[in-house]
Amino acid sequence: DARFDLISCFLYSIHYSHPISALTETLRRAFAALKSGGVFIFDMVDKTGISARDVVTQLEQEQAKFSFRSGWRYSGNGESMEASSHSARRQPQRTGLAGSSSDDRHHY
Repeated sequence: DARFDLISCFLYSIHYSHPISALTETLRRAFAALKSGGVFIFDMVDKTGISARDVVTQLEQEQAKFSFRSGWRYSGNGESMEASSHSARRQPQRTGLAGSSSDDRHHY
């Protein structure tokens, strides 16, 4: 029966444990897998503390431009929150800038 000194769950992955009953089971299992004095580290979004602002990251290299925007929203009802992301890439071609973009929305 292996036990661990440290268990980590980053990049908001713990939100895949939904609804609250699944989160409770995830926490129970993680703590059961720790050695005495072990640590479980995770990050998550608090529905009462999130704002309706997105985090934007932009990169430009050799005239190619990339941007990534992500954020969390809470409707004010129930246990679910929505994570949204948008990415766009633009790169020069002979006829101008060509690119691609994608949008994703997930409920947790």
